[in-house]
Amino acid sequence: MSFPSPEFWSDFSASHWEKAPLLLHQPFGGLFADPAEVFAAVVRACDRFREGESVRLRLFGHQGLVVGDLDRLLPAGSDAGFPAYGQRVTRELQSPTFTFVANYLHVHDSRLWNSVRRFLAGLYAQVGLPADHADVDVFASTNALTPFGIHRDPASNFTLVLQGRKTMRLWPQESFARRPPMDAESFAAHRAHALTLEGEAGDLLYWPSGYWHVADSDGDLSVTLNVSLYLDATADAPGSPAVELVSQRARELVRRRLQAGPAAPTYPASLRHGQEDATPLPRPIVEAIQAFEELGRDGSLAKDALGVWLNRLTASGFNKVPAALPPAALLDDDEVSLDSGFPVLWHEIGGEIAISGNGRTIFWPRDRANVVGLIERLNRGDRLRVGSLVEELASTRAEASALRTLLGILSSWHCVERATAATIWPRAAEHRPAAVAAR
Repeated sequence: MSFPSPEFWSDFSASHWEKAPLLLHQPFGGLFADPAEVFAAVVRACDRFREGESVRLRLFGHQGLVVGDLDRLLPAGSDAGFPAYGQRVTRELQSPTFTFVANYLHVHDSRLWNSVRRFLAGLYAQVGLPADHADVDVFASTNALTPFGIHRDPASNFTLVLQGRKTMRLWPQESFARRPPMDAESFAAHRAHALTLEGEAGDLLYWPSGYWHVADSDGDLSVTLNVSLYLDATADAPGSPAVELVSQRARELVRRRLQAGPAAPTYPASLRHGQEDATPLPRPIVEAIQAFEELGRDGSLAKDALGVWLNRLTASGFNKVPAALPPAALLDDDEVSLDSGFPVLWHEIGGEIAISGNGRTIFWPRDRANVVGLIERLNRGDRLRVGSLVEELASTRAEASALRTLLGILSSWHCVERATAATIWPRAAEHRPAAVAAR
C-alpha cells in the first residue's frame, strides 16, 4: 500500500485542512485495508462486548437504535463478512436496512492502527497532533441516510471507503443555526444546496470539523473506516489529558485526606441562627482546596504529566491503544526489530528515565542498565539478535536481566516484534493521489 507524499500533505494543509472538503481518488493505489481483516477486528470487538468489556458499539434498524438482544444481533465469527452479516441482521431485525457502528476499532487491531498512523504521519508533520484525540470507527450500512440525521462533530474527518459507494452531503457550519429537521421535504431542500462527495472503494473523503454532514446512500451496502481528529482541547468528552490528569490526582489526594482523618461532619443545612450559621467551610471542601494547593508543590505531578504527554506523542494522538500482549521471554537466538517510524522515546526526570512506546510509558531507574543505549539501537530499525544485543550493552548479569526485561515489555507493547524471513517493516511507497473538489 502506498501513502500520500510529503508534497501532497503540504498542499493539502495549505488548501483544505480545516478549510474545505475534498475527494481523493485511489490515494493508496487500492483499498486502505482488507474488508475481511476489518470484519475480523469488528468480530473481536463484539466478542469483547459480549464478555462484558466496555466497547462502544451501535446498531440501527429501520425503527432506530437497537437496544435489546445485541449479543445475538452483533457481528459474529460465524458471519462470513460484512455482506453476509448484513443479510443476517436485516433478516433477524425484520428491517429492510441497518447501520452498524464500532468506535475505536483500532484498539482491536494493532496493524490497522499502525496503518492509520502511517497515513496520518504526513499530515502531522504539517499541522501537528490533534488537540484532543484521534479515533478510528467503522460504519457498515444499507440505510438511505445516516440514522442520526444531519449533524456535525468537533472533528476533522477522513472517510476511507472499503466496500460499495459512499456519498456525503456537506454544509458549512454557518448553513444552519441548529440541527435541521430530517423529514423528506426539508431534506430535499437542504440537499439542493449541499456540497457532495461521492466515493467508491479505494477512495478517500475529507471534510473539516464543524461541517454539517449526512451520508446519502442508494441502499446498497457500504463499508467505511472513519479516521476522526478531534481538535477541541476543552471538549467535555473525552476531555483534555492535562485537565483529566490534574482532576484525577486531586480526587485521589482528597480521598486519601478524608480517609486519614475523622469522619466528615454533615454539611450545615439550616439558617435558623442567621449569621451564626456562617460557619467555617466544611472539612471536605477545605481538603479539596488544600489538595489543589498541594498539587503544585508535589513533584510527582510533573512526572505524571510527562507520562501523559509521552503516551500521547507515541500513540500518534490516540487516547486509546491496543491492549498489551501477555509478557513473553525473548530467547538469545530471537531476532527483534522495531519500526523506526514509531520510535521508543525516553526522557530523564529525577533519578529515573521515562520510556515510552505506542502510547504506554514506564519509569525506569536511571542507573539500572544502559537502557538509553538499548533504545537508540532499536530505533535504528535494524534486525537485532537478542543475545548479541544484550552482550553488547550489559556489563553485569543484573544489567543483562534488566535489558531482557525491558525488551519483553516493549514486545508486549507491540513496539518490538520478532523478525521474520522477510523484512518486518517494508517501507511504504509514496505518491500524489488525484484530488477532486466537492461539487
